[in-house]
Amino acid sequence: MANQNINNPSRDPNMAPISNRRPNVAGKPLSDQLSTDSELVTESQRLTQNLSNQTFDRNRSGQTLTDRERLEQNVSEERRIPVVEESLQVGKREVERGGVRVESRIVEKPVDEQINLREEHVRVERKAVNRPLAAGEMAAFKEGTIELHERAEEAVVAKQARVVEEVIVGKEVNQRTQNIHDTIRHTEVSIDRLGGEMKTTAYRPFETFDSDFRSDWNTNYARLGGTYDHYAPLYRYGYNLATSRQFAGKDWTSIETDARGAWEEKNPGTWDKVKAAVRHGWDRVTGKI
Repeated sequence: MANQNINNPSRDPNMAPISNRRPNVAGKPLSDQLSTDSELVTESQRLTQNLSNQTFDRNRSGQTLTDRERLEQNVSEERRIPVVEESLQVGKREVERGGVRVESRIVEKPVDEQINLREEHVRVERKAVNRPLAAGEMAAFKEGTIELHERAEEAVVAKQARVVEEVIVGKEVNQRTQNIHDTIRHTEVSIDRLGGEMKTTAYRPFETFDSDFRSDWNTNYARLGGTYDHYAPLYRYGYNLATSRQFAGKDWTSIETDARGAWEEKNPGTWDKVKAAVRHGWDRVTGKI
């Protein structure tokens, strides 16, 4: 039986020798027999399958592959480096800075005053007289009644309220300009090609230079009229020149001819009027000022 297995050229070389096969079980379904036969693989096939399963499991679990494994499996790798920049947000809020509370109350104060009052008193005096009745006194020789009343003055007190002072409470609203001084940060990424000469710097966005460009406009151009918005395109043109790969590493003298030509294609005859603002944008972004 062993000689037949070795010398039989039609036998599948991946199948185990006939002597190693499990005998069929009488009455066992065909599907079970096929399942039994599928287990009869060579040792090299089983090892290859195990290695493949281990590699798949390792990739699925997210473990790091070696460089050789990555090359063999054609697995790409990338890392993202965020370029972060802070911006200054200036706002307003209302705060309590103090105030005034005005309270009015009534205060009583004793007052002493002097006043002269007149009083009348009736005085009755009897005086003994012995003389003849005069002619003119005959009219008094009759019955009658004389009344004499006493009068007196008394103090009368009255109060009159008068306004002697006014306290005015109000608020004045003034506007003031406050200069905010702070520091903002940004990330600059330098890329060096290993074994080469290339070096690239990530420039800050145009908006981060806005305060500097506005300050330059206020100093040099505001008195000429117009607004900053008329000059913003000039500063942006200088920014674009400074961040262009075409002019990387060059100075202003070597690029001005090209800058003038590109500008006057759309704005003929205006370069001499605008180049100072463009030059400021270039110098500011490239770090010359």
